[in-house]
Amino acid sequence: MEPIWKPQPVQTLALESECDEVLFGGAKGGGKSDVLLFGALRFIALPSYKALIVRRTFPRLKELIDRSMTFHALNGTYNRSEKQWKFPSGAQIVFGHCQNDGDELNYQGHQYHYIGFDQVEEFTENMFNIIAACGRKVDDIPVYIRCTANPGGVGKHWVKRRWIEGKEPNKIYATETSLNGKLILRKQVFIPSSIFDNKILLEKNPEYLAFLQKLPEKFRKMYLEGDFNTEDEPDQLITSELINNAKKHAKESAKLGDIYLGVDVARFGDDSTEIAFIMSNRLIKIETYKKLDINQISQIIIRKIREEKIKPFNIGIDTVGLGAGVYDIIKSNGFSVNEIVSGSSPITLRGDYYKFRNLRSQMHWHFREKLRTGIFSLGIEDSEFEEEALSVKYEISSEKMITIESKEDIKKRIGRSTNKHDAVVYACFVEIIQNNFRPHIY
Repeated sequence: MEPIWKPQPVQTLALESECDEVLFGGAKGGGKSDVLLFGALRFIALPSYKALIVRRTFPRLKELIDRSMTFHALNGTYNRSEKQWKFPSGAQIVFGHCQNDGDELNYQGHQYHYIGFDQVEEFTENMFNIIAACGRKVDDIPVYIRCTANPGGVGKHWVKRRWIEGKEPNKIYATETSLNGKLILRKQVFIPSSIFDNKILLEKNPEYLAFLQKLPEKFRKMYLEGDFNTEDEPDQLITSELINNAKKHAKESAKLGDIYLGVDVARFGDDSTEIAFIMSNRLIKIETYKKLDINQISQIIIRKIREEKIKPFNIGIDTVGLGAGVYDIIKSNGFSVNEIVSGSSPITLRGDYYKFRNLRSQMHWHFREKLRTGIFSLGIEDSEFEEEALSVKYEISSEKMITIESKEDIKKRIGRSTNKHDAVVYACFVEIIQNNFRPHIY
């Protein structure tokens, strides 16, 4: 019988890997989706085998489903309503998507031997972690997580951190995790591929190579060369270079001084309340609190004022939404903290070259300028904060008006709120508020 598909050498390398996690691809045209799709067939002769192939949106998932129609040659039966293949042995391959934040919870309680993420950079890290956790070994069939990716996308930072940064391509890396006293060893590898590895595509569609070669330099590096280090966008407020420089500055000095707090209060759902601590223009700590009501958050801040001797006027609280309740409770206890209303008018500052759409835009630009001029340093490692900072976009109009992307729009893109980053921004701006308003007596 004629095979339904023949892998090329680099595809075979990915298909035969015994690693728990494989990231395959990088550049466009390297045959990524075929590896993900046909890799799911590996154990279809076993009755209990179940695989999941997932994409961020259903329209893009449909391309994979159409390609899978070759499975009919393996006596598979496809159920369109359930988006599921079933084979004579009883084995199953299911297609799914995860478009909106929270959709990943629909997969909780499921069990799969094989989970394939097509274009994993389109997923948030939380989406990936929750769906990948459905890979559970309940019999003798191994569990494999397989992913494809291009540089960029909402998940560009966590994908790079998980598989690319500090790791050599094609080299297997092992991590050990202790679970209930038992040491669990997991192996992962990044196997790069490009259009030059896909001889079939080059022969059938040489125009596609010409298209990639004519792209602007940044996108040529991303999509032709698979370069994961060219990810900063023209409208990205804070660049990777600014973050890296701020880390270097932290090693040069660690001056003592007053501590300033920025508080971003959780608004709903799984959002977390974040408290950022700034000392001498240096980020020294971010505290995270989940599922606490406004009274509990208020008491935490009051304890910091009383027990840690933090000056109330050095604290800035976002009072949009639930933060207003926290501010009122603290104020009723006799402490005059700063109210920050992101949508209010900006503060008029002497020498400002730009105008600002609102206070939010001004605060974010102020933080960016501290980074740009080398004033601010990062004294902690916090990957979530960094990813949030790198996700913020901005616009400058012809009238020199700066507008920072709304928190809601950012959440739609990256799948979570930028609470940590916003708390840091608030803490950095407290001094500006102090210098432009008469201090309260406390």
